[in-house]
Amino acid sequence: MHANTFLLALHELRCTLKGKARKIVVGAIVLIPLLYGALYLWAFTNPYKTLDAVPVAVVIDDRGAIIQDEHRNLGNDIKKRLEDLTAKQEGFQWNFVSSDEARDGLANGRYFMSVTIPENFSACIASAEQANPVEAKLLVKYDQASNMLASQLGASGFKTLRSEISEAVVEEYWDAFFKKMEDSRKKLGEAADGAGDLADGATKAADGARTLNDATGTLERSTGTLHEGLQTLDKGTRTLRDGATQAASGADTFTKKCDELSKGAQSLERGASALSQGSAQLAQHSTQLAQGTQKLHQAVQANNAATKKQFEQLLAAASKPQASKQSILTMLQGVGSSLSTQQDVLDSQLASISQGATQLSQGAQKLENSAADLHKGTQSISGGTSRLAQGATALSQANECISHGAENLHDGAAKAANGAASLHDGAGKLHDGTGKLAGRMPDLTDGANKLHDGLNEAHDTAKLDNPKLHSTMMSSPVALHEENFTTVNNYGSGFAPYFISIGLWVGSLISTFIMRVLNRRALLCGMNPIKSTLISYVPLAVVGAAQAVILMLVIQFVIRLQINNVGAYYGLGILTGCVFMAVMQTIIMAFKVPGRLVAIILLMLQITSAAGTFPIQMTPPFFQAMHPALPMTYSVMGLRQAMSGSNGNMMAFSALVLVVFAIVALALSSILARHRQMVRMTDLHPIFTLD
Repeated sequence: MHANTFLLALHELRCTLKGKARKIVVGAIVLIPLLYGALYLWAFTNPYKTLDAVPVAVVIDDRGAIIQDEHRNLGNDIKKRLEDLTAKQEGFQWNFVSSDEARDGLANGRYFMSVTIPENFSACIASAEQANPVEAKLLVKYDQASNMLASQLGASGFKTLRSEISEAVVEEYWDAFFKKMEDSRKKLGEAADGAGDLADGATKAADGARTLNDATGTLERSTGTLHEGLQTLDKGTRTLRDGATQAASGADTFTKKCDELSKGAQSLERGASALSQGSAQLAQHSTQLAQGTQKLHQAVQANNAATKKQFEQLLAAASKPQASKQSILTMLQGVGSSLSTQQDVLDSQLASISQGATQLSQGAQKLENSAADLHKGTQSISGGTSRLAQGATALSQANECISHGAENLHDGAAKAANGAASLHDGAGKLHDGTGKLAGRMPDLTDGANKLHDGLNEAHDTAKLDNPKLHSTMMSSPVALHEENFTTVNNYGSGFAPYFISIGLWVGSLISTFIMRVLNRRALLCGMNPIKSTLISYVPLAVVGAAQAVILMLVIQFVIRLQINNVGAYYGLGILTGCVFMAVMQTIIMAFKVPGRLVAIILLMLQITSAAGTFPIQMTPPFFQAMHPALPMTYSVMGLRQAMSGSNGNMMAFSALVLVVFAIVALALSSILARHRQMVRMTDLHPIFTLD
């Protein structure tokens, strides 16, 4: 039975290849996967190798700036870097043009993208040393309509370029920073010494704080006394102000009296002058009076003698009898005595007058002398009173100033008294503060000692042996240490499993246009459906295997893609071709001619859900759900490991799942074949062959 099945399968294969036309068609079908998969892989085996052929416009407008005391033009530095990349045939085809030419080139499709280094690029980099730094920008324009993938490659390349430029700039700034840090380290040593001095000073300050606390206590008491004294001063200034007011009033009165005194002194001066003249005349008249009284005295004496003599003669005559009367005689005697007495008195008075006149003459002389002195004195008094009047005026003005000053002094004394009260309160607070200060000074001393120790430690810690190496490290502190668990040599090797699977699926689909998926005659003759299915499947499997072998040989020896495990590579490829043929047989048997449309739909689903390009996690949930349910998923997975990986378990798992797909497909085909044993009206039509 087994031999018959095998022989029937070979017969079916010979029937399939019977005739030149069939051979040619089958040969073309065998080459279909090669045309679909190999051509694509050949075209895009390593597209990044020719990246330097992609034209990019570069516009350098940078004007430069002062960076770290040196004029730099970073735009020219970038230009030089790009020229070095061009010389090494790395990166894009850099074309250094003007902004107008770059814009025109993008519009006309000569350039896929342009990058402009603006005129303030270096200035923005230099602004990092300023208070308001500005980020430098590379202005990139993409012409995605010409080729979107080129734009994406450009975006990736420019990001790398930006990172390299940033690292170079950061390295320079770190270098400057470490130099400044070294200078700061030296200053830290000086600061540590200063902190030691501060600790010593803090100790002294603690003693001084205690002394200051005692002094502020004394100050507090003194300000209390000062406050009381200023209150007394305030009272005294009020008295002074009132007295100054009175003095100003008295000074006005004194000024008026001085004016009157000046006028009286002038009158006195005139009177003294007249007195001097009158005293001179008095002295002269007094002399004349003395001389006259002397003469009068002499004359009176002479007259008295004559009168006495006459009276004696009268008395003698009266004593005569004829003269007689006794009473007359008595009277005459009385008169004579009286006259004699009067004469004596007169003589005495005249003598006194004469003596007084002499004294008057002497006094007049003295008066004349005194009048001269008085005249001189009155002249002095007159001048003095003038000066006194002027002084009184000045005194009045001064008293006004004193009055105003006394008022201001009173106000100032009042304010001083209030200030003294505040000062007293402040002195109390100061005393409390100095007490607290004195209490905290030991903490300051401890802190200064700790600061000294800390600065010494910072000075030792801040030492940097190799600033340049550190600046290089800090500009790029995290290095990307790339170590591939598995390595894919090029773009084609990475996508080959995907396109091999697509090519084999398309090849199996095209095969169904020429090869029959079921021998209906044998089935109608009563052959077992399973055997009939297998007999029909063998030619399909042989063609599928042939497609896989030819495609994979071209990939290995013509395109020369990476293959790590050759045996697994060919085994999985042949298995994939056979499995796809089994699945395709089932689809065509189930849907007949419309089944080819179903196969195309399944191809679209597998292209999107097999994770041949992007990871399946990056696709929508629908495709993630379809991913494990389709055979291409496992063919791509197994071929990836065979070509670029080393995971034998994954290759075995993929092969096992593909075998399961084949078994399920053949089982379904057998079930469908059983149903095809029944003849329907639609089956009654001539059978055409290519014999």
